[in-house]
This record gives sequence, structure tokens and C-alpha cells, in this order.
Amino acid sequence: MTEEREQWKKDYLEERPKLLAEWKEKGNVYAEGENDKAKVFISDGIADPDKWFEQEIRPLFILKEAYGGEEDWDEIEWFITGGHKQGKIKNKTWKCIADWSAYILTNKAWSWTERGCRSEKYIGSPFDLPKDTWETPYLKQIAVINIKKYGGQSRSSDADLKKHAETHFEDIYRQIESMHPTHIICGHTAWLLDIVWEKKFGEPIRVERNSTWVYIVPNLTPEVKMLDYWHPSSTCCTIAGAYHCIDYLFDNKVQEYYTRESNNPKDAI
Repeated sequence: MTEEREQWKKDYLEERPKLLAEWKEKGNVYAEGENDKAKVFISDGIADPDKWFEQEIRPLFILKEAYGGEEDWDEIEWFITGGHKQGKIKNKTWKCIADWSAYILTNKAWSWTERGCRSEKYIGSPFDLPKDTWETPYLKQIAVINIKKYGGQSRSSDADLKKHAETHFEDIYRQIESMHPTHIICGHTAWLLDIVWEKKFGEPIRVERNSTWVYIVPNLTPEVKMLDYWHPSSTCCTIAGAYHCIDYLFDNKVQEYYTRESNNPKDAI
């Protein structure tokens, strides 16, 4: 690891506990329907900083919110490095994230037949290492940020998420910046990052929309590409569509797949 990356790791490990403590201290002022779970604070971040900062490809997934639990917990420990995960991944969100991570990190340009993607159903693809179990190495090489870090719901409220993005825009930017990602994959959250960037810098990330759904993220170094895609649990999310869009992150495709130029809540719930 280079000296620069060693410094990135050192700074991240020092910044993460401080940032999360400050975030928690602000409280969940926008909780919908006060209850005990709405007070549960759920941490997130880089799965394995030692691996992450050595990687040339550092994929960061921006999700809406996590939920569950009676006490504060850490999503990274629970979903990615915890010991309870054995066997197949049954949760669609994490199954998709594991699959997308495998494709991103191996960066293999599979043909449509090799991908097993002719069907719109989730039927997987042929990777050298297992990707659909909790033991998959790919989940150890990613990072995850939830816009809302207080116990959420299985079905998110766009109004609630919007308020969290507006309130915590500095915190969200600090957390992303501290990670030095190379690629950001949005799970129907690009519109929330637009709010963060507009409040922080006066202009959203997606100044001009395009039908590849890939954007260069300003004010981050080194250069970061962002994919504006569906949430992994969405019925709109297909493995074929995801792979096609991920190809754009690596300039593997020239033919546009989507014609619509927006993935905002008003036209894509």
C-alpha cells in the first residue's frame, strides 16, 4: 500500500467513530411515528479497510436505510463481517449487492449467454468464486452508506429520507469523502446525493441527465463515477439491467440501454 493510501486508511479509522458519534448525537428528529426502534442507531462504512485501501476498484453502495434491532448495531459487522451468516443469501438486497460486487470487482465483460442474463429473472452468472453465500469474498471488498442511520422501515418514506439528506448533508459528504471510493452505486438514492451536493456546493451531481445513468461526481478525489440505479430490492431491478449499467462504469458499452433520463421518486418508486 502506498503512503498516500496508508494515510487515507489512518484518517478514515480516526474519522469514522467521531463522525458516527456526532451523527448519533444529533438524534432522529425526523422519525415517523416515535417508537423504540426509531431510536436505534445503525452504523455503516467500509467492510475491511485493510483490503479497501489497497484495491484499485473501491465500490461504495449508497442505500436508503437499514432497519431492525432493539439496540444500536453495526450493519458492516452484521451483514458483512459478522459470524451469523452461513449458507445462501436469502435477502434480495444483499443477494443483488453480492452479485453486483462480484461483477464490479472482477470487471469481466461476460457475454449475454455467459452471464445467464437472457431471462429478466435473477438467475446468476458464472464467477470463479461463490458470490451468493455470506462467505463470498466480494462483500468484504465494498463499503455501504445508508442515508438514514436511525432504525428505518422495510418500505422507505421519500419525505423522511429527503429530510435526513437535507439535515445531514455535511455528515454524508464527510463520510463519502473519507472513504475515497472509485465508484458509487446508488440504490435509488442518486436524487438524495443531488440534495447533499446542492446544499454543500450549490449544484447537484446530475446537472444534465443522461440515459447511461453514469455520472462523474465532482468535488471528490480521485475521480469517482456514480451509477444511478434502482434499489437492489426493487421489482424494477433486473440482473441484466444492472450488468448493462455497470458496464458503463468501466466504459465497456457504447449502446445505450435506458431511454429515460431520470430515476427520481416522482417517476420511479
